[in-house]
Amino acid sequence: MEASQYYSRLRHEMETLRRQWRWAKLVEGVLLATAGVVAIVIFLVAVDNLFRLGVFGRFLLACVLWGGLVAGLLFLVLRRWLQDRRDDFFAALVEHHHPELHNGLINALQLGRGEVIGSAAIVEAIVSDAAAATADLEMSDCLDWKPVRRAALLTCAALLLIVLYAVIFTPRFTNSLGRLLLPIADIRAYTSTVIDRASVRPAAGKRFPEGTSIEITVDVGGDHLPDFARLYRSRNGKNWRPQPMQLAADRSQADKKSFHFVAADVEAGFQFYIAAGDDHTTPQRVEIVKRPRIDNLRLTFESPEYIGREPQMIENAGGEIAALPGTRVSLRLKATKSLDQATLEAESGQVIRLTGTRGSDVWLASFEIRQANGARSANGDTDRLQAPTRYCFRLIDSDGYENMDPMWYPVTLIHDRPPTVAIVVPGRDEQIEAGNTLPLAVDARDDFGVGDVRIVYRVNNLTTPRQLIRFPRSPTIDSRTVHEFDWDLESTGIGAGDVVQYWATVTDRNDQTGPGTGESRRYSIFVVTPEQELAKLQMQLDDYAAVLEELIRLQRSNRA
Repeated sequence: MEASQYYSRLRHEMETLRRQWRWAKLVEGVLLATAGVVAIVIFLVAVDNLFRLGVFGRFLLACVLWGGLVAGLLFLVLRRWLQDRRDDFFAALVEHHHPELHNGLINALQLGRGEVIGSAAIVEAIVSDAAAATADLEMSDCLDWKPVRRAALLTCAALLLIVLYAVIFTPRFTNSLGRLLLPIADIRAYTSTVIDRASVRPAAGKRFPEGTSIEITVDVGGDHLPDFARLYRSRNGKNWRPQPMQLAADRSQADKKSFHFVAADVEAGFQFYIAAGDDHTTPQRVEIVKRPRIDNLRLTFESPEYIGREPQMIENAGGEIAALPGTRVSLRLKATKSLDQATLEAESGQVIRLTGTRGSDVWLASFEIRQANGARSANGDTDRLQAPTRYCFRLIDSDGYENMDPMWYPVTLIHDRPPTVAIVVPGRDEQIEAGNTLPLAVDARDDFGVGDVRIVYRVNNLTTPRQLIRFPRSPTIDSRTVHEFDWDLESTGIGAGDVVQYWATVTDRNDQTGPGTGESRRYSIFVVTPEQELAKLQMQLDDYAAVLEELIRLQRSNRA
């Protein structure tokens, strides 16, 4: 056989050994990649079990998982498959395993390639000797299979570990594995206690009016049913305040428990989440809507015409109303937010609707103050408000929420007191001779304006008084008037021996609940003759004389 034939056989054996070596490397790489990926899966599943990562964290873990898989395929599988060695490498493996060859195989391969210039006979002899020496050798035994066995052991250990993890912690393992493989899917982390998110009340974004008591409820199930749950509340999302929730025994069942908590008189929006066992919800917000309030109240009072006052406007009024009967009150209410309806409700049952555009924050009303007559006013009498009473405003905003605990304001009547009158001149009983004139002066007063003033008299035993004179009301509104009059007794038919009783009367200008009237003290006039006057004078002189005599007597007695 020629040297070329021997060399070809040697090359064929080397190529066979190369294929076996490559398959050994490929198997080793696949086993190592499998062990590495399984180890990464175990580690990432454990991380998700412990920390219950969100979508972003799960996405990062998924990147690590798939990145590790790709890296293992590239560096441990594909790279090994593409890796190649020269025939000398494999000849060295055979020489190392069979030292009795004494480098004959390596020399034959090198000389057979024509790399060394020399005698053809010598080259042929060396090649033929190498072919004869390796004819009965099993060259595959020269390969080192220890790395493959180590990789297989590592893979078995990793597979055993993941199987144990999956068997012992099946729900946790399958849950986290699904969360890793589908990182953006809505898969909640496994918990032995499961809070039913759909049962949480109120739902996220629910709106309540301020001052409302809000009941927060939740249903809890799962493999472990806890004996208690906690509610965590915060206004700013930072300072979470824990509060225990009560077990609702009437709503609990064998496979679930219900808990509730009542937040009383809530004034501001807040965030909350619920924790029970090893599960907790994500924070959700409850919105609190401010109820409508009165921002500004302007009252305008138009007093009855008879007192002659200009309308009075009070800005930023406190709401109290004190007015004369017949006063018209116009109000302008500005609310803190847009309203759909506004009414004034009196304690007596009257309802006065304010006028305004729906969605506006400014509403108007006008009504007249009337004195209550004891009868309940019908709701249809929307132009008058019977007083005294109290009233409040009912405001309904665009959300349908009312103002809470509206303030009650008093409505009081200012009473128009009756007028007074006095006869200041002469201001006493008089004796007067027949035919003389009696000067009179009348002083009349009233808090909102004097009306008519009259002087009347009655002679002897007449029961019906007669009008002496009437002083009509002044064109101007005066709270005090003084009228003078000289009474000629003879012109009124009063003569000697008559006894006359006279007085003054007055009315005010009240055309709403009046008019009010007043009457002076009554005085008497005794009309006498000259002789009676002279006799009276004589009696007075006698009285004076008696008094002087007594004084003289006392003086003499003192001197003695």
